[in-house]
Amino acid sequence: MEENDIVFYIRVNDWRKECKACLYKDFDIDKMKLLEADYNSINKVFRKQNIANWKINRVDARYKDENSSTYHNIKWTDFDPRKMEIASDKNKTTEINIKEMVRQKRAPGLVEKTSRDRGSVMHRGKVDEGAMEDLLDKTLPGAKVRAVKRFKNKGASFTKNKSNQTLIRRK
Repeated sequence: MEENDIVFYIRVNDWRKECKACLYKDFDIDKMKLLEADYNSINKVFRKQNIANWKINRVDARYKDENSSTYHNIKWTDFDPRKMEIASDKNKTTEINIKEMVRQKRAPGLVEKTSRDRGSVMHRGKVDEGAMEDLLDKTLPGAKVRAVKRFKNKGASFTKNKSNQTLIRRK
């Protein structure tokens, strides 16, 4: 291990067995007990980040007993190798997707195609400054028409339908 690698430990007399992290150069054998983990894969991801700010840097990880498609973006200080594993495939895809979005000048959630009913935040392929006002101006009147129509039919436009709720059985 190099001196700027991250290691995970528990204190020798800690009854809670709380996992902590430090750099290898700060590791003290007398006061700390090293946790067993796959440090090669952990430090492979750790070395890609700025080591000066390692306490606030984040990593994508998942719990070992969770679904493989669930990821959590956590700080290195909160990472516990006994319960979690690094999702190195997630770290790659996030980076690639952001680069593609910048290159294509497109992102999910932005409406590009317009119709008479719906506004857009784009104008001729570029983000328009006044586009959000236009989007709200076109969609809010449509919502008002729907609310008035629902109020006439059902009696209440923004209340929950309580007829579909089930009662809790009490013993």
